[in-house]
Amino acid sequence: MTATITGVRVASLSVPRHFALMGELDGAGSVELDFVVWSIRTDDGVCLVDTGLPRGEDFAHLDDMNSGGEDRWRFRDVRSVGEALDDLGVAPAEVDAVLLTQLVTYCSGGLEEGLFPHARIVLARAGLEEYLAGGVGHPPTSLYVTPGGWRAIGEAAAQGRLDVVDRRHRVVPGVEFVVTGGHHPASASVRVSTDDGRGIALMETAFLQENVETSRPIGIAESAADARRAVVEARSEGFEVVAMHDPQHRQRFAPR
Repeated sequence: MTATITGVRVASLSVPRHFALMGELDGAGSVELDFVVWSIRTDDGVCLVDTGLPRGEDFAHLDDMNSGGEDRWRFRDVRSVGEALDDLGVAPAEVDAVLLTQLVTYCSGGLEEGLFPHARIVLARAGLEEYLAGGVGHPPTSLYVTPGGWRAIGEAAAQGRLDVVDRRHRVVPGVEFVVTGGHHPASASVRVSTDDGRGIALMETAFLQENVETSRPIGIAESAADARRAVVEARSEGFEVVAMHDPQHRQRFAPR
């Protein structure tokens, strides 16, 4: 199987270093994170990984809650999912699957009813149940998918296009959605395999490659053990782990 992974940055964000790396002290400085919409083109179709940030009032709410009112922690260079799709060269109607590695609106915010009319929507059961049961840890329930995103999920469920995943799910040959937990119960990775034996795991619960290379989980993990385990498991199965928020990947996965 051949596969092409492409990523388009839709926002940047500065966060305290101790948010990104467990064991750092408060006041140790900040790091930059990228928020990305990814496409995976294979012989069997087009998968979209995450849908970027929401728009309008939903974005304002996310930005205010995330920043705590401090401008230095606000999102920058924000672009819409439509702009990302244009850069990726993907039309919404040709997307076969939308894989949500996180239900929080900085990953699911661009999902809207009717936007991806033929796509399967793939998400983690743990996050869905956490939200529905009212047991959300962080952030609050108001940041778990926008109202338009919930309508899109309901539409997909009614049409038989919703895949709610307990642990591992093959989306198409060579593309697997793996629920990892760690950052949140709904955190997931997407593993892409090719015929030549190479494999890449796009991992939401690792912010930076430093998390991967030093075996240090993110500092705001709901389960540090799960965050560490996700990286170890993927690497032990032969996958290169790509921390999805690390800016160093901009050029490597940029559209050609």
